[in-house]
Amino acid sequence: MSDWLLGMSLPDYRWLFAGVLLGAVTGLVLLWTGWRRLRLVEDVPTSKIRSAAQGVVELQGTARALPGPELVAPGTQIPCLWYRYRLEERVHHGQHDSWRTVESRTSGDLFLIEDETGRCIIDPDDAEVIPSATDSGWRGTDRRWKEERIIEGDPLYVMGEFQTHSA
Repeated sequence: MSDWLLGMSLPDYRWLFAGVLLGAVTGLVLLWTGWRRLRLVEDVPTSKIRSAAQGVVELQGTARALPGPELVAPGTQIPCLWYRYRLEERVHHGQHDSWRTVESRTSGDLFLIEDETGRCIIDPDDAEVIPSATDSGWRGTDRRWKEERIIEGDPLYVMGEFQTHSA
């Protein structure tokens, strides 16, 4: 290792320094954003739906469907309230293979969270969703799929902007 460092020219040292500096700055930015997000989650108390204040809230309850047509996940054909689906195809590059996304879908249907005090509509668009169910499989030998779902009755934790709309 030391022979490698001693054999470097001045321009090589500059590139090494630039790479280390870029890595350090990137690490600090990621650390800072993670810390801020953790503080936000810690600072917001869990509310009951009936007594939730307007603004950012944290709710815990059970996932429930809104009236209307049933949503079905494309990979498993399982009824659900929300899904994220990805189909990938193997691409051959000589001795190495990679995967290319052929199809990617995320449902945007509204659904409910329910606790013992009430119900609230959830809009999953632009949300970070950590689903309760995940399945994956193969279609032939060169295609694989992955599907994540929230289904009726799943325990649900949400944090976001709470707004009351009159009926």
